[in-house]
Amino acid sequence: MPRDFLNDDNQTPTEEAPAGRDFLNDDVPKESLGQAALAAPFRVGEDMYKGLFHFLQNMPQYFQGAKTGIPAAYQTATQHPAQAGKQALAGFAELGQNAFNLPHDLVNYASQRLNLVPEDINKKVQMGRMPDSEAQINATFGAPQTPGEEAFRWGGRNIDNVLAAGGIAKALNPMALTNKNVAKSIIAEGDKQVVAHNKVYDKLWKDADNAGINQVPVDQKLVTDNMDLIKKYKTPREYKSVDKFMSDPTLANAQTAQSDLGNMKRMLEERSRTSSLTGEEKNLYDALSETQNHIEGNMFKDQAGLTNQRLKDRYDKISRSYRDNVVPYKYNADIQAYKNKELVARQLVGRLKEGEFGAKKGAEHPELYRSDALKKALIGIGVGSGALGGGMTMYKYLTGKNE
Repeated sequence: MPRDFLNDDNQTPTEEAPAGRDFLNDDVPKESLGQAALAAPFRVGEDMYKGLFHFLQNMPQYFQGAKTGIPAAYQTATQHPAQAGKQALAGFAELGQNAFNLPHDLVNYASQRLNLVPEDINKKVQMGRMPDSEAQINATFGAPQTPGEEAFRWGGRNIDNVLAAGGIAKALNPMALTNKNVAKSIIAEGDKQVVAHNKVYDKLWKDADNAGINQVPVDQKLVTDNMDLIKKYKTPREYKSVDKFMSDPTLANAQTAQSDLGNMKRMLEERSRTSSLTGEEKNLYDALSETQNHIEGNMFKDQAGLTNQRLKDRYDKISRSYRDNVVPYKYNADIQAYKNKELVARQLVGRLKEGEFGAKKGAEHPELYRSDALKKALIGIGVGSGALGGGMTMYKYLTGKNE
């Protein structure tokens, strides 16, 4: 609780005295309200930094205290539940007192530390403070006698902080700090995009069918000749959708086939970035391109061979979104390897951050980089404050390093 410097007759100048007061020389003019307002953000920031520094410095002690406090609380709860309940209620009473005095504390801070509230106003506000009632609370509920009872007293007194910390942890951890949660969120987003695009495609197929367009007229010989070459280098799983389209040339099957053909093309394009394609690979690429373009170019043609441009434009728009928002997930080799349990979460996250996925979708997945940013920030705070051990302990705790 903030010191009441106005009503402390024994206050002496120390390093902890508020920056807004000059206790050595009351004749020195105080800063103006404008000057205080300009300085306030820096003073608040300094106090927050000192608070964090103190927290990090004492983290090892907090953990040690938890090692004894939690078992003691459990023992008290099981062996002396009445005493546990009394101390929890006593803590709630202290919490109520603190909550009542919070506005007074804020005004006192704004006056003594920030110089934003005149002292005469602050004096009047502080007159309404609730006096310390620990003696009365102890007289009602009894003073804690064991570490377990003290833990319940602390829990009641700090239930608002505990709940707030739980909410923060719930928000942070699944959002992106552990490798498993990062992988989970990325895969969930990919699945979400697939479902969303399937819905708009299905609506398009239905509208096309109502317009009398449900088949894709293609040159069977052209596709068959190209597929003979493609099948020499690709697996049945990769060209399965094309075979399905050839036996049932619907618009839906056409979309899946040309999408898979496009994926096979992208694999060759990625390889060409690191080395030149062989002659056979170039022939394969040409066969894939011709087949994909031929299928896509004949979609939305009616029986007279005329293209329904309105439906075609809708398809093109959906397909652009599909390439931007589905392909990076559905056809990412690392994501598929992780789903097949060929990669662990840590490997997946590392590859996605540094690879093409990071370049294209990284801005939409800040969780990929949040763990690194948190680590750097806490290490920086630790080095600057001498609390490196505390900072790294917090980092490991938040990121579930032992997952």
